[in-house]
Amino acid sequence: MQVGDLVVAKYDLERGIHSVGIITEIKPLTFYERFNIKVCWIGDQLPPLDNCGWWMKEKLKKIE
Repeated sequence: MQVGDLVVAKYDLERGIHSVGIITEIKPLTFYERFNIKVCWIGDQLPPLDNCGWWMKEKLKKIE
């Protein structure tokens, strides 16, 4: 995965939720920090500053 990729959360797909996000930042993976991919979710339900968060790569699926 790289900055600019579109992703979905695997758990959301399992629950039938279809929300797309874009990767905006990737930090180096460390032993203590596994949440290293910042995703901004696309949608109009949340204010722009409230719809971003840090994720683990294993929890995301890249949209091909």
